[in-house]
Amino acid sequence: MSDDRPTSPFNVVTGVPRSCTTLMQNLLNQNPDFYCSSTSHLARESTEDVTRWISTPDFQAALGRDRQGETSKLYERAKKLFDDRHQADAEAAGKPDAVVFDKGRGWTFALDLLWSVYPNARVIVCVRDLRDVFASMERQFRKNGLLNNSPNLISRTITARMASLFSLDGNGHLGGPIAGVSDMINRGLFRDGRPTDDRIILVRAEDLARAPRANMKAIYKRLNVPYYKPHQFDDVENTATDPDHTSLYHFPHEGCGKVEASPHKWSASFAQHIGDEIIQRYPRYFMQFGYWTPTPVQEQGER
Repeated sequence: MSDDRPTSPFNVVTGVPRSCTTLMQNLLNQNPDFYCSSTSHLARESTEDVTRWISTPDFQAALGRDRQGETSKLYERAKKLFDDRHQADAEAAGKPDAVVFDKGRGWTFALDLLWSVYPNARVIVCVRDLRDVFASMERQFRKNGLLNNSPNLISRTITARMASLFSLDGNGHLGGPIAGVSDMINRGLFRDGRPTDDRIILVRAEDLARAPRANMKAIYKRLNVPYYKPHQFDDVENTATDPDHTSLYHFPHEGCGKVEASPHKWSASFAQHIGDEIIQRYPRYFMQFGYWTPTPVQEQGER
């Protein structure tokens, strides 16, 4: 293990699906001093656990008697929950002392908990033009036509898939993560396309694909460690172990091979009005990350 370590031993990778989060995992894992997990549910599970702990009458009574002491115990208990999660995985990967990056969509909702346990944890947030995100998913659905388990014919339409994916219920594979990133925008954690908190590292998937070395160097700078020079981008190995078969391979976690800009255009997957509707759903996301600039007429209409 190098003496040059990030400010925090525990950090996270989060953001929108199909936005190079798995590629980020694979690139981080090229560094022998880093361990990045496959998709984790630690954010949700830890939030549920801590909520359950502090909701008991016994804890609340003890907190009333000794606020400082009980808060300290709660911190240690939560920290152990974080630390224990990937210890065995890191050891199995031959990296027992590695700096951990937990990859999970839920961290955008659990920043306060994360920073209460690890105040200097870096949060790598991956974003992408949502039209390209949806188009990427559409291509997977169409490529795997025999693995379409939609319950009826209507649910096999693109508008039905769009409604399902962008919803906020349990089936909203896109809706939930976008809501988390949007909440970060609403909290003022992004302004003019840049993070307002030094602990947040914004990664646009398009930029990473076009200039991987330059973008990884920028990430290392924000992590406060020297760049790992052996990084290679021509044949990235896939380290993800996500059970993609459980989603019938509609949302594969790969992010491997040569890092390069996608040749696909969203306009080849659906009509212009579908793309316009996606912008209308999330105008602040599109404007904040530089994917769309409204015309003066549109700006007046939003007011």
